[in-house]
Amino acid sequence: MEFTPEDVELVQFKNKQVSAQCNKIITKFAQKVSDMYDIPFDKLLKIAYDGADVEATDERCIALKIDKTRCTRHVQLDGYCEMHYKKLRIVEKKKPVVMEQVSHTHPMTVFFLNGCPACEKYS
Repeated sequence: MEFTPEDVELVQFKNKQVSAQCNKIITKFAQKVSDMYDIPFDKLLKIAYDGADVEATDERCIALKIDKTRCTRHVQLDGYCEMHYKKLRIVEKKKPVVMEQVSHTHPMTVFFLNGCPACEKYS
């Protein structure tokens, strides 16, 4: 059986429609799970699309906008649009360094005490 160009075009159109509908469902589900369990939305979408066919994945950025809707920009880098990718990298660079908490072992009326871990650390 031979397919005409119109048949091929129709199948491609239907595939795009099905893919778009699946992506809407995946996005809604990821948003609900993200809200319910406090899991980052973009991480859920990365898991959902991991190993999926290129045609099955959404070509939109996986980040959420301020109004909690999905970004509509085209994917550029690692699932994000250029703007969200840059913001993500800035946030990753700014992660605070957790310092070890050391407490004084004496009342604060004593200025310095030998053997106190905090006094020795900061002297």
